[in-house]
Amino acid sequence: MTSHSDDERLYSEEEIASILRRSAKLQTETDTSGTTGLTLRELKHIASEVGIDPAHVDKASFDLEHGVAERDDSVASLLLPLTSDETHLVRGEIDPDRWEDVVGEIRSLFGQFGTVGQVGNQLSWGHTGFPDPEKQVTVTSRKGRTKVSARSDYSNWLAFFFPSIAASTAIVAALMIEAVAASGGVVSLAIGLWLILYYLVMRGILANVNRKEIRRAAKLTESIEQFVLDPEREPPVEEGRGRMNEALLDAEKDVSISTRPVRGRTRT
Repeated sequence: MTSHSDDERLYSEEEIASILRRSAKLQTETDTSGTTGLTLRELKHIASEVGIDPAHVDKASFDLEHGVAERDDSVASLLLPLTSDETHLVRGEIDPDRWEDVVGEIRSLFGQFGTVGQVGNQLSWGHTGFPDPEKQVTVTSRKGRTKVSARSDYSNWLAFFFPSIAASTAIVAALMIEAVAASGGVVSLAIGLWLILYYLVMRGILANVNRKEIRRAAKLTESIEQFVLDPEREPPVEEGRGRMNEALLDAEKDVSISTRPVRGRTRT
C-alpha cells in the first residue's frame, strides 16, 4: 500500500500504462461475478481524466473488435500461440427461454459435438478431441450483464508437432547427405533453416486458427446481444447450418433427451 506522500508522486506515461494494466488485472482476479464492464464512452472519459488521448482509446477498441494482435516485445511472444482467450460483455440478461438458442448458436459456431451444462444463470460448453483444440465456452448472465468467455487450447497439437519435426528433420538431413557430399557445417545450416521454416509455418497456422476463434467469439456475442435486446427474435441461421441443427434436434428427440437446460444437468 502507498503512503500519503506517494499520492502526490508524478508518474510517466509508461508507468501510468503499467499501473492501469496491473490494476485492471487485479480487478479481474477479484471480481467474482465477472459481469462488470464499462462502455466505450465511459472508457474515453476515464482516459481523458488520466491524460490519455480518447482517440487512442478508439484505436485500441477498434483493434480489439477486429482481432488485431497487441504488440508484445517479450520473449514469451516468440513462443507458439497455443491458447486463445476471449471475453466479451453484453448489457442486459438472457431470458430463461433463450438458453436453448444460446446452446444452438454455440454448437453452430464452435462445433456440433460437446458437453453442455448449466448451473443457475451460467452455461458452459466444452469440447475435447484431437485434432481439434480443446474448447471451453462459458456464458454468465447476472446483475444486468451477460459475460461471454471463449477459450481454446492447442497444447494437444504438441503431440503431433514434436514427432513430425523430428522425423522431417531426419529426412532433410538424410537427403542433404545423400544428394551432395556436404560438409557437416552445410548440413547443420540446412537443418537450422528447415527448423526455422517449420516453426514459422506452425506459428502461422496457429495464428490463423486463433483469428478464427476470435471471430467465433465475436459472432457469438453478437447473437447473444440480439437475444438480450429482442427475446422474441428467432436465432440467426447461416446457410448450410439449418439442416445440421435440425438433425441435431431430431437426434435428441429420438433418444428422449430434453434440450432445455436444467440446473446441474449435463448433456453431450
